[in-house]
Amino acid sequence: TCSSTVMQYARALLQEMHVPLFNLQVKELLRTVHIEQNPWHHEGDDVVTAFQRGLNETSSQGLGLLFNNFKVTEAEGTRSLNEVLISRGTRTVIVHRANVLDTLVCEVRDCF
Repeated sequence: TCSSTVMQYARALLQEMHVPLFNLQVKELLRTVHIEQNPWHHEGDDVVTAFQRGLNETSSQGLGLLFNNFKVTEAEGTRSLNEVLISRGTRTVIVHRANVLDTLVCEVRDCF
């Protein structure tokens, strides 16, 4: 799928830079719809709390965390999440498709 291609490229780039990564099996770590798939989620946690727990665990192991999030605005506590990312000096990559048809094709591919 389209987002998978971006993730594969990002993973390969980080490997070339010798950045060890946590082996994350969840496609969308920050969506409340999929919160139960987050390996750091405990009962009663919001997305930000679970995410921060994951950051703490991976960074204590000297690992980077590569994840995909289609719509950050859907995350609970988006402002808190941004504060966590900024306070940790997180580097991000944002991919935007300007071609509407390309965007629709990729969204359909990602769904099936």
